[in-house]
Amino acid sequence: MAEDIIKKTQFLKLDKFSLLGHSMGGKTAMTVALKHPELLDKLVVVDITPVEKWLDSQAVKGHSHRDFLTTYLGDGDRRVVWTGKPSLDIIIENIEELIGFPIALLDLKYNKPALFIKGENSTCVSDSLFPNTQKIFTNAKLTKIRNAGHFPHLSNTKDFMEVVLSFLSKP
Repeated sequence: MAEDIIKKTQFLKLDKFSLLGHSMGGKTAMTVALKHPELLDKLVVVDITPVEKWLDSQAVKGHSHRDFLTTYLGDGDRRVVWTGKPSLDIIIENIEELIGFPIALLDLKYNKPALFIKGENSTCVSDSLFPNTQKIFTNAKLTKIRNAGHFPHLSNTKDFMEVVLSFLSKP
């Protein structure tokens, strides 16, 4: 997906751009930033970090993460809707592969401004592990959106937009 973004920006003749991605889109945005930092002005990542194991095995087995995955993947019957309906249990068993971050990218650095946003009630980004993210994204800041979970842009759109626009408007 990261290479698709690069191809699209080349097609559009964009020399520089800022990129925002949520969750798995954030993973893609981080990949673009690390592989092609020369193309980005700024990076905004919402409710995901490159730190492996942001969901531990116990949390994934919990009800809230099943609901989280069903929101993205399911039709309410614990089946994935778009490809032959494999079991949600199979996805949960392979969650680290799905949400993990490519190890080869962890040796790279992104030194430009980066804003990581989390909903204050989200379990996807750990405050205590964020310094590990800053080892890779050296100019990263973490901001919390109040009264929000994994979807801060939906739960508290006003605050989310204020934070993003403020960050993007700074020189």
